[in-house]
Amino acid sequence: MPAKSRTEELRTLIKQVRDGDFDYNSRESPETNWNLYDNAQIKEFANYLNNLRDLVDEADKRIKERTPPKKQSVGRPPIDPADIAKILLLQAYTSSPNRIAEGLLHLFREKLGVYRHFSYKTIERGYDREAVNEILNEIVKITNETVEDKEETYSFDGTGFSASNKENYAAKRQKQSSKKNQKKKKSECANENHDCFPIANTANKMGFSYCVMGVGVQHKLISGMAISPDHSIGETTMFPEVFE
Repeated sequence: MPAKSRTEELRTLIKQVRDGDFDYNSRESPETNWNLYDNAQIKEFANYLNNLRDLVDEADKRIKERTPPKKQSVGRPPIDPADIAKILLLQAYTSSPNRIAEGLLHLFREKLGVYRHFSYKTIERGYDREAVNEILNEIVKITNETVEDKEETYSFDGTGFSASNKENYAAKRQKQSSKKNQKKKKSECANENHDCFPIANTANKMGFSYCVMGVGVQHKLISGMAISPDHSIGETTMFPEVFE
């Protein structure tokens, strides 16, 4: 089937699901082992710190093994990008602002294997460093290696990252999905209404960066992601990039 036909078929399916017309038999809810559940909840944060340290160290090791060493420049050596990556991931896990993240560095530096302190300003600029992003990308590869050939079913969905605290993606999506709103307002994107991302109130440069990602149903690991600031496209337009 041509790619265009597959896309149209997918859009039709999405519309049926959102309209409640798709014939779907839900799975039976599995029984919960509460002893395992309690144990996982109790040890979750400690396990996360251990996994975080080991994953970043492994990613950093792989990158160094395949990258020729760079000549040391004059002046104080820069903060190790692996250390910054560890704090950025801890910050994301705890949903902490930059200053609190610096406090977490004080608290967990030994546990994470970080031996040099750095300020919240370094954390704030962390994603601007290419070496840090390379480590984060390598971590995605490593985590997916652990479930290679074990994950058979994937779920894909779209979301948005707001560039302003005044914008809330979930609220905009809920408003967009209401039948009343759909009747009142025509679609502002190039595709059909059911395929559109919600539109921000603010200017384009301060609205949402739209994102589509795929997640393994069993192991819950992200398998692919596409991000775009283009407000004229729909979710399914970004699907091919996620599949790759």
